[in-house]
Amino acid sequence: MPTMKPSNKLPKSINLNEDAVIDLAAHILGMSPDEEVVGEIEEKLVERWSLDLREFAEIVGLLLPMAGQFNSALSGKFYRAFAVVEKDGRALALAKTEVDAKNQQNYK
Repeated sequence: MPTMKPSNKLPKSINLNEDAVIDLAAHILGMSPDEEVVGEIEEKLVERWSLDLREFAEIVGLLLPMAGQFNSALSGKFYRAFAVVEKDGRALALAKTEVDAKNQQNYK
């Protein structure tokens, strides 16, 4: 899996997996998984929005708390996530952050 260049490492204050940020950027840019070369993704981000991966990650980190909340069927944990729906109807989280117990919304 691709990794971000050392100069673009995410600050510790952004609680996101770097690979998830890259996957999300690739998806938004319409790139297929085999095109996930960090340099190409970053070039397209700069070309389209004048953002490098680190800046994109900062924006994702700010928006993620406002994203939809999902409950993981496997772990039972709650997440806020940017997700896509697979052909079989399951949601695949491209970028997610765990929701602590006191901030979980109850779904019935």
